[in-house]
Amino acid sequence: MTSNKTRRSGITQLIFRLGAFIIAVFLYFARPDDFDVLEGAGFFDRPSTLHIYWVIWIVGMAARLIPLKGIAPPGAQKRFGKFYKPTESMPAGAKHDGSARGHLWAALIWALLAAGVFALNAANITGRRENFLLTAALYALDLIFVRFYCPLREWIMKNRCCMTCRIYNWDWAMIFTPMLYKPGFYALSLILPAAALMIVWEAALRRHPERFSPRTNASLDCSICRGCDGQ
Repeated sequence: MTSNKTRRSGITQLIFRLGAFIIAVFLYFARPDDFDVLEGAGFFDRPSTLHIYWVIWIVGMAARLIPLKGIAPPGAQKRFGKFYKPTESMPAGAKHDGSARGHLWAALIWALLAAGVFALNAANITGRRENFLLTAALYALDLIFVRFYCPLREWIMKNRCCMTCRIYNWDWAMIFTPMLYKPGFYALSLILPAAALMIVWEAALRRHPERFSPRTNASLDCSICRGCDGQ
């Protein structure tokens, strides 16, 4: 059963992310000059509210590198050997929970959506400000998918829950995808670490697939799950 503390933590995180998006919308209309940091080396020109977002996002990604309980969501920590508990019966071949090719379909769909965003940018319909706004929206949606309903999980991945998700650590790379179009230092300094997290995740999965499957890792069993509030 999900503890009240865990539930409160999940609600707090959701409110925080929704608040971050609402503030981004406010800045878009009220303080457009703050978005100058997105241009080229504008990151170093002057302090901006967007630097606060940058710090929050960098800290969020850095937390995924620390194998300590409570620092990062359990779904992201299954790649660490510290959190691997072999099941009593080890089946031959540790196949991941869910669709075997779901991650490929997820990547394809995301690439098509990204192509749409890039097309709007190329046609000068949207620009870096809109790309940042979309990134802030995805930052909020990421947690909404975890807590309430995830179309990727239901329609494509077919995994039991976020704890067993094959593409859990793809989230940061997906969030920053809109800023890939003609990125300045601000965007690159977020996109590159996000891509590195995704690569490390994939490398760990190929080297230790047993850590990613509830069939071979008892830490992913429903009986010890904190629920989606614990991510």
